[in-house]
Amino acid sequence: MFSSNHNSNSLLLRLPGELRNKIYEYAFGGHEVKLQCGPWSDDEDLYCYTQDSTVSLWSDLLSRTTICRQIYGETRLLPYALNTFCIPTWGAAYADWVQKLDESQKSAIKYVSLEWLGTLGLCMLPSELNHVLQALDDCAGLSHITITVEELPSARAKIQAFANKRGIEVELERVKPVDYELDSDIED
Repeated sequence: MFSSNHNSNSLLLRLPGELRNKIYEYAFGGHEVKLQCGPWSDDEDLYCYTQDSTVSLWSDLLSRTTICRQIYGETRLLPYALNTFCIPTWGAAYADWVQKLDESQKSAIKYVSLEWLGTLGLCMLPSELNHVLQALDDCAGLSHITITVEELPSARAKIQAFANKRGIEVELERVKPVDYELDSDIED
């Protein structure tokens, strides 16, 4: 049980809110959050990768929000808002994970990176792309999509149309078109 003077003894919570927010940005943000799964894996673990190559579990990052009620109230959505969620070739698992989030968590997601390995024959199937776009449509705060690695022009067009409709910025990064296209059964 929390004591009545618990928060008043915390040096962090005695700092002005603006300063705490800067500390929270450093503590919770700047990660690439990757769902490690695929047809070869039974478990779905989210890993956070930092710029200095540190790897930690998503659950470890979320546990920082539960130190006390006030910190939870101030930070519970920051891991979703301050990080980039990387959707791998096997995007359906990510879409399924998003569906498990509550509305405020979905709405807090701002940055997504789509990572595909098209030339290895592991390209995202049209039905998976539709599933991912439906999940992203639930992310009301989504403001930026980056398409990385190799991608298929028809998939890029589908994502660009989705982004244009929602007013989301799309960035192409290290893109190498492959020789084949997705089937035309991608829904609009």
